[in-house]
Amino acid sequence: MAADKALRFYLLAVCFVAMVCAAITTGMVIYGLVKIAAPELTLDTWSYSAHQSLEDFRQSQFNPDNRTPGRVFAPTTGGPLALGPSPTAQPGGKPPLSDEQLELQRQQSYQQVLAGHQRSALQDLVRLSIVLLVSALLFYTHWRIANRQVTADG
Repeated sequence: MAADKALRFYLLAVCFVAMVCAAITTGMVIYGLVKIAAPELTLDTWSYSAHQSLEDFRQSQFNPDNRTPGRVFAPTTGGPLALGPSPTAQPGGKPPLSDEQLELQRQQSYQQVLAGHQRSALQDLVRLSIVLLVSALLFYTHWRIANRQVTADG
């Protein structure tokens, strides 16, 4: 009799935890859908502000003129690669972009930021869907066993 109560407690506890996980995940899924439908609304403040005016963009790191050369690691060799002007580039670099060119860069950059934000939301939805699926399977199987336990006890 005590073993039956312990088993029933375990089964119902797993159902409870699965429901809590599903509830939290559902909220995150809804937020992910908002990120896809209205990315401007959920975009981080720094990226959003940097694209709101030409002057803001001019001072931001999104502006190609402000990007500093850096180093990244090559995926095949693991060694550093220099980014920036090539050894054959003219001294002094290129002239800064005109306002029209910069405006075009700002618009393109903003679209890229929004597209990346939406892609990130889609990746999140895939992960959250997996969590919902696992929660649903755990809940369903444990709930069925718990119901059998209750009907067997009469």
